[in-house]
Amino acid sequence: MILAPSPPVAHVAATTTIRLVDNKFSPAKKTVKRGTTVRFLWTGKNDHNVTAYDGPSTFHSTTKTHGTYRKRLTKKGTYLITCTVHANMNLAIRVR
Repeated sequence: MILAPSPPVAHVAATTTIRLVDNKFSPAKKTVKRGTTVRFLWTGKNDHNVTAYDGPSTFHSTTKTHGTYRKRLTKKGTYLITCTVHANMNLAIRVR
């Protein structure tokens, strides 16, 4: 009996959620695997944005009070993220 090779298994990319609560990211530190999509979710009442200002690449969302913003992180390293409306609102995401 000859067995046919198994079909390749599709890799499903992971998604993780970071909440933008009033004037803080929750959690403030996160480690994810390369290829993970980060879903930023506005849950507070204040205007916020997501700005990656240092790391393997940079990105910026619009400023808003509700909704989501998604970013797939494909490069290894640490992304330093802030809300430019609130300078004390910081987040570090390490991609391994």
